[in-house]
Amino acid sequence: MHAILMPNSTVLMTAGSGNDPDNFSAGKFLTFVWNPATNKLISVPTPKDVFCSGHELLPDGRVLFLGGTKAYPVKGGHSYLGNERAYIFDWHVNQYKAIPSMHVGRWYPFAVTDAHGDKIVGTGLDQNGHLTNINEIYVVSLNQWRLIGKRAFPLYATMVLTADKRLFYTGVNVFGRTGVAPGIWSQATNMWQGVAGLPNIDCRDQGAAVLLYPAQAQKVMALGGGCATGTTTSTAIVDLATAAPKYVAGPPLLHAAMHICATNLADGTLFVSGGGNHNTAPVLAAEIYRPGGGWTEVASPTVQRMYHSECMLLPDGSVATMGSNQAPNFETRIEVYRPAYMFAATRPSITTALGSIRLGGTYTVSFSSQDGKLTDAMLIRPAAVTHSSDPDQRAVKVPLNIVASGRVALSITANPGIAPPGYYLLVILDQGIPSVAQWVRLTP
Repeated sequence: MHAILMPNSTVLMTAGSGNDPDNFSAGKFLTFVWNPATNKLISVPTPKDVFCSGHELLPDGRVLFLGGTKAYPVKGGHSYLGNERAYIFDWHVNQYKAIPSMHVGRWYPFAVTDAHGDKIVGTGLDQNGHLTNINEIYVVSLNQWRLIGKRAFPLYATMVLTADKRLFYTGVNVFGRTGVAPGIWSQATNMWQGVAGLPNIDCRDQGAAVLLYPAQAQKVMALGGGCATGTTTSTAIVDLATAAPKYVAGPPLLHAAMHICATNLADGTLFVSGGGNHNTAPVLAAEIYRPGGGWTEVASPTVQRMYHSECMLLPDGSVATMGSNQAPNFETRIEVYRPAYMFAATRPSITTALGSIRLGGTYTVSFSSQDGKLTDAMLIRPAAVTHSSDPDQRAVKVPLNIVASGRVALSITANPGIAPPGYYLLVILDQGIPSVAQWVRLTP
């Protein structure tokens, strides 16, 4: 149900009760940590049901879980009830630890990182099963929850942090938009700026929305999705750097689908795979979009991915796809897609370990490449994905300058609205071929 790439290159995979009320009643909650390098899984004790919770990577790489399932629906009574509990998963010891609870319960909430590295949380079904308009922020340094302005959003609303440190609601959601249209929200003042133009606005259930590479360009693509009448191939792109942003039509997907996954690749392209039509008619196909261009079909997956499925970029540049839960069945196979760049005769490599870097800093590193040149470098935010949504996803361009043979100066953006504090995957590219990523921690 939930998958998060952690700074030791393992993947935290959580199902909680797994959409199964019998598991819930029995207190059977599942969490695994998967090591892609060894293909080994370990089981981790799970304290409460984090099924359909929110989750976020903290600046130190630990994982914040918020909300989840407090109760399953009762026939003739309540719907799902949201849990107000919160936990932090520590990747150093593979353990959950309870932290202070939120002000309200949340089932299907959104959670997104702000420019300080704190976590903005909103929407969800509360402890009484009602859609809440109460929003709050988790202040990491204080280990405290603080209420912010009330505003209604759909379930699992896909949000994007903007360069000016506001939040853009993309129009992509789960289970319908509940009358809310795209717009830019100032969480500090609760002011709202509408963003018009999203086609098929009522058909974006479990589509995807991604801040395209480079993040500095501030272009967001909304793509795919479903509604009562089926699914859509339509995409739309908005330029958030303009004074009055508006969606314009983008190149249509080759395959209509909801439950899709979309992830930025290490060469600056966008990978999309999986999905279907309301858990029917699975799409066993994948395609890649190059910003400014169109879609290209690539190698097809062999495992269908529907509701409750995920994909993520791994440090070696491959993409792991996992999950799919058509109750009461789980798809437990993990499949890996290897983009064409992984088959290059040689790939550049970073030969200096940076460790920690600062916003606005310049760092000289050693590298090797086939021709002694580099064409690009980027910082990629690690995945934290569920229900086709990964609000913090972004790939940030890193300007570079060759200073000597095999030495390059990398200039990190000073704007935390472009790159909020936290762990990133650093890659360098030679003629479009990316290196294996190096983990770095970005600090203010």
